[in-house]
Amino acid sequence: MKSKNKNISVFIINLKHSIERKKHMQELCKKYNLNYEFIEAVDGRTLSEVEIEKVYSKEKVIKAIGREMSRGEIGVLLSQKSIYEKILKENIDIALIFEDDIEFDQRLITVLNEIENFPKYWNLILLGHHSPRGRMIETSYSLWGQEKVTDTFKLARPAELGFGAYGYLLKKSAAKVLLKELNEIEKPLDHITGSDEKLNLYVLIPAVVDIHQDLSENYSSIHNREELEKDFAQKRKKPITLKRKTLIFLHLDKLRDCLPKKYLRLKNFLKRRRTYKPDSA
Repeated sequence: MKSKNKNISVFIINLKHSIERKKHMQELCKKYNLNYEFIEAVDGRTLSEVEIEKVYSKEKVIKAIGREMSRGEIGVLLSQKSIYEKILKENIDIALIFEDDIEFDQRLITVLNEIENFPKYWNLILLGHHSPRGRMIETSYSLWGQEKVTDTFKLARPAELGFGAYGYLLKKSAAKVLLKELNEIEKPLDHITGSDEKLNLYVLIPAVVDIHQDLSENYSSIHNREELEKDFAQKRKKPITLKRKTLIFLHLDKLRDCLPKKYLRLKNFLKRRRTYKPDSA
């Protein structure tokens, strides 16, 4: 099935030396008749300390996520920020943004062809996403505010952060919000694109954009993030209290940690959708 919607601008973020990924995306878009434009990615590894200090607040990032951001995360954020600027400059109504290490099939085209039936006032839809609890776990979504797209797909309000800015649709109104939020880097991109605090955000269920395992193996900054998380966890490590030792001895420590998370997920599942005012964007 070919894409019938010609009003969507497709942007693909690609590092200049990532020839294999570029070829992969060219073949994929050609197969499904998507007109696309490559955007040269910012390689965070090549940024100087001075360049990073101009756009990045170390203190605010640590306060927000408990660690520093990796250079890869900073590069991804700056790359996508350049697309938001392009959207506003060229007055683009709707854009589809891909990273170059993803894959999709005809299901994506099926969803795009139903865009006229999307919820009123949507401005960002995650087509590929996962839970903060794991890359193989789909984002939890609210019982309320679900909208049917086809017999197979629906759009839902996320009940937790929707991680993954590797494949998503956004409107010009969302680009305005994101640029304002990214005036200074205070958290990773998917902590902003995956939150409905200031966006009329939906997640597509089931997701139709996935990470290409072979192409992303040496490209992802997951390892760097994990190392940063371990380092900061060690620095914040506190002595184990007698209460904690008792819970561990009785094998109740995991239950103690699990129950608040279960309660939070249930609360979010039942949470009614946020009221969105389109003129606020």
